[in-house]
Amino acid sequence: GELYITESQDAWYWPGCSEGKCGIIKTPFRQWVQWAQDASYNVVVLPLSEESRKVWNNDKAVDFFHQMEGYPYGYHNLFFGWLDTPRDNFPPPLTPELLMIGFAIADKISPSTINRVWNEALNMRLGTKGLNTAEVYAEAEKRGLTFTDLITIPEQDDWVYSDGPSMVCNVWVAELYKAAGLFGSITDQIQGTEFTNWDVYSLNFFDSNYNRPQQCREADPTLPYCQILGKYRL
Repeated sequence: GELYITESQDAWYWPGCSEGKCGIIKTPFRQWVQWAQDASYNVVVLPLSEESRKVWNNDKAVDFFHQMEGYPYGYHNLFFGWLDTPRDNFPPPLTPELLMIGFAIADKISPSTINRVWNEALNMRLGTKGLNTAEVYAEAEKRGLTFTDLITIPEQDDWVYSDGPSMVCNVWVAELYKAAGLFGSITDQIQGTEFTNWDVYSLNFFDSNYNRPQQCREADPTLPYCQILGKYRL
């Protein structure tokens, strides 16, 4: 069969998006590489370890893709994968207070956008529906929740938003690994929607003793993995 790349994609520069083919998609490998090169992607191949390969259930991974194919990019929980602590995740000069006020103001200017990237996720955390930013804050206060209490409630994989499950690029990878069985006995404890990019590529699923193809060794003798695209060394 043909080799495909699956991903959660919504970049304006991605050719498939101009044709309405965004969100959870698959692209033939050679076509994807060409588009990635045109987009100046830096691409590294990280093969699974032998142990992970033995565990990987490809039928379940494919079934999961078919279940999710066509759902939109996961804007609803885009901000929440990196919000794990009340204050320690904010790059200066951003603070929880600025974030709280900023989204409340933005909700007045563009409610549809803020509903998509903020309000629906906060409603999920309260078990409410349709509340705007100010109403969400008021409801949280009634329940004795501070703003930081609210935004650090972990995202749950079984939450279904108004347009379906919500998965950004790295979350899609974590969920696919989960569907394929790589998390083993702790699968039920994993919330893939809480993963960041760093979380995904730091997993102990990859072959740390990968025997790189000759062309990879010639291109960069000291890199421990194979970088197939990019202007910058990763």
